[in-house]
Parts: sequence; C-alpha cells; structure tokens
Amino acid sequence: MIPLPISTSSISEKSIQVGVLHTTREPWLSIAKFGQLPSWDSQDFNDFNVTYFYAKTSRIANYLNGLIEELRWNKGRNLSYAISYFLMAFFYPWRGYIPKANFKEEADSGIAARALKVNMPELTCTMRWKKIAFLKYFLEETSSQYVIITNSSSILNFNSIKKSLERRNYTAGNLYAGPIGSAHDCNFISGAFTVLNRNSVKLLLENLKIMPVHVMDDVCFGTAFKKLGVELINIDSLSIDSLSQINNIDAKELSEYGHFRLKSGTSRNRHDIMLMKELILKLKSK
Repeated sequence: MIPLPISTSSISEKSIQVGVLHTTREPWLSIAKFGQLPSWDSQDFNDFNVTYFYAKTSRIANYLNGLIEELRWNKGRNLSYAISYFLMAFFYPWRGYIPKANFKEEADSGIAARALKVNMPELTCTMRWKKIAFLKYFLEETSSQYVIITNSSSILNFNSIKKSLERRNYTAGNLYAGPIGSAHDCNFISGAFTVLNRNSVKLLLENLKIMPVHVMDDVCFGTAFKKLGVELINIDSLSIDSLSQINNIDAKELSEYGHFRLKSGTSRNRHDIMLMKELILKLKSK
C-alpha cells in the first residue's frame, strides 16, 4: 500500500485521476510550476484530481540519460540498434517489476501539488516503470473510473474530454484513447495524452511481461494493447509552437480539443509558459 497524505477520501473518489510525468530538472520544472499548474484551477469541470509523479534524479542519472539518448537517436542506425539490444537485455529481467512509490512534499518534488516519487532512476528509458507505478496507485488507491497520463508541457481541456468520454459508456470494456501515432510494429497512443479506464489498467498490469522494455514508453503500451486486442480510440490533440498560432484560431474551434501540447523555442529557452497562459485565457473567453 502507498502511504497517502491526510484527508484524501474526496481525492480518491474523483471520476478522473490525472498523472503528470514530472521531473525536477529545468526547464520542465518551471513549465509545470508557472505554466501548467495554474491551468487546473481554470477548468469548469472539477471532478478530477492531479498527481505529479517523478523519479530519483542525480548528476550520474542525468549524464547516463543524455549519453543513452544521444547514442540511440543521433549516432546512426548501427549504434541505435546496439543501444536497443543493450536495453532489451539489461531490462528484460525487470519486465514484471513495479517499483515502490511514496508521496513527497514540495521540498523534494519542487512543485506545490500532490507528488508521487517512484523509486526508480530518472531516465528516459525507465519512464515505462514510472507510469506503471502510478497506474498501480490509480488502481489500488482510488475508485476513479478514468486515468489520464500527460506531461508537464501539456494543457488539458476537461470540457472537451468529458464530451468524448460521454459519447459511449467507456467504463465498460477497455479504453485506450488519445492522439494516435505509428511505430514500426504497432499504432500507439501518444504518451503526452493517454486516457485509460480501470479495465484497461487492470489488464495492462496483469500482463506487464508482454510490454517491451527497449522502446519508448508510449510505444511499449501500444505493443502490449495490440497483443491484448484492445482497440485504439482517437481523441484530437493540437500541438502549439507560437503565439500567432493561438491568435489565429477561433476560441470555439480551440475549445473542441481535449489536449494541447506546447513546444516552443529551444531546450534552453522555452516559451511554453507564456503560450500556456495565453492559451488558458483564450479557452476561458469562448
């Protein structure tokens, strides 16, 4: 059992639990604190709860993560394959492992919100286990019907999400929804916005060993759900990279989207916070 903060009965009973992939590294920490965090209070719909979940970070972990991802993506096909096979061999014994997690205060998480710390190194290649730990919390410690996994550079629009969920009774059967992407052996739901119900989370946790360990976390979810015969359901998402893009879209059209992915500037000079604030104002003006 995960020790919970005091007075959480109303939190665990919300119909939707949101889990935000969190990190204490910049610029992501500032984006979460000053861009995304204020957006939760701007929602008309309030039957949801937000938990930021993160892992242990260190200089060694940061260095290893940078090295692994540089070799995987920027040094040619042969090195990319070599890294994939290395990760496959190294993590294979841990396919069914679910790391422990504990709630932490702002002094540790860096954010004034509910924060669940997963006992796992903070690496891109370990995101799979971070998500699994959060999903275990969702399934065992809440009675919520739905869970949304997103990241710190995203804004959610619950009015639109609620409409999508109400079109069918998604509490029955298995729900695996969000913007659909394509990998070499499967289609998958973007890790920036993944919507699941209790049935699909339970099914996934019962079949952890069929989830590959050497690919990106959202692709490994897609692979597992493909093997389990679960249908992908599209929920539209909009990527925003400039203020002019926000200004040129009608507020009513904007309000139809359930998810917005903000990505602007460079890794050392992101403009996401400014765009998030403008986006929130535009959504409220519809």
